[in-house]
Amino acid sequence: MRACIALLSICVACGNGAREAAVQIPEPRTPQFEDYPAGEIYQGPLADVDLSSAEGARRFRTVIRSGAKSGPNFAGHYTVVGWGCGTMCQTYAIVDAKSGKVFMPHLITELGAEYRLDSKLFVANEPELAKDWCFEGAAVKPDIRYYVWGNERLTLIDTLVACP
Repeated sequence: MRACIALLSICVACGNGAREAAVQIPEPRTPQFEDYPAGEIYQGPLADVDLSSAEGARRFRTVIRSGAKSGPNFAGHYTVVGWGCGTMCQTYAIVDAKSGKVFMPHLITELGAEYRLDSKLFVANEPELAKDWCFEGAAVKPDIRYYVWGNERLTLIDTLVACP
């Protein structure tokens, strides 16, 4: 009987320790702009937009050309150009300010995007706006998607559910 009580005490103690250890595991850290530095910031002349460099770019030529004139705003020497595609819908092109090459990432957001000139991180659906949509009956409950720019494309690295 004493052996059973001792064994039960050990099991309870181990179980409590396991629960305490689980509570101490840190939450996963969301990607930060500082984690993906762009490197050198381009300050030279802007190249003419090359609409032939991406399928579908010619269809949006006016907004792409107009947006590209503002100069780099992403990943050192790229310009993110966004436009509406309907209610709570935005789509994007990325223009290389050095070469004029256009990239059409086929990316759609409901609540805009965040990006910076000094970072390769692109955040689809602004986190603060997405959290505002966490209420019963909301028309949209968007996820927050984190992409990194490299090799002339956006690569998905993480997704965060804004409304659990």
